[in-house]
Amino acid sequence: MAPAGLFVGLTTLDVVHTVGTALAPNEKATTLRQEISAGGPAANAAVTFAALGGAATLITALGTHALARVAADELAECGVTVVDATPMAVDYLQPGWPDRVREALQGRLPTVALDGVGGALRQAVADLLAAGGRLVQFGSSSGEPAQVDPASRGITVVNGLRASPGERPGALREREAAALANAAKGVWTPLVQRFQLARADAAHTAIETRATVGKVVLVP
Repeated sequence: MAPAGLFVGLTTLDVVHTVGTALAPNEKATTLRQEISAGGPAANAAVTFAALGGAATLITALGTHALARVAADELAECGVTVVDATPMAVDYLQPGWPDRVREALQGRLPTVALDGVGGALRQAVADLLAAGGRLVQFGSSSGEPAQVDPASRGITVVNGLRASPGERPGALREREAAALANAAKGVWTPLVQRFQLARADAAHTAIETRATVGKVVLVP
């Protein structure tokens, strides 16, 4: 019996450009070919596991976009069983999105929600939660102050960027030190998206619209 592996995490659609030689700084070249393939840390691990003879199952977030189906089809061809954790996707930038969430859940109410935008959007997310639900907040990219009153909603608000309440003192600092050490050794590679300093406005827009991945850095 083949070993079974469960992978949970990100799936992306990568565009890979192949060139003949490594490029010097600021050098341009014509690619030899262009390939589009499923990617992402969890997806790549699942594909590798399947290629080595394992029975790989990937729990990831794909949604309903046509490009998501491209990634899903390729993963299936590689022998990976995909479980989509977000079969129903709603764009929170569109008016009336909370009503579409309620309609899709057919009367059920979510018990856990994650938000990194803050402001009015965080309030709308909190209003969707069932009594006793939990709202995990991790930053406020909109720059607007949080407006959620957990007592009035009967929910619990958790800061996802802090240590757990029962965690021993100093544990978070130890994890930070370990992360910095791994980055210095090249074991971990920070995910960074760069913008020219002159386009700082574009960087802020990208953050507010959730169009960024990883950390955003302004460069001269």
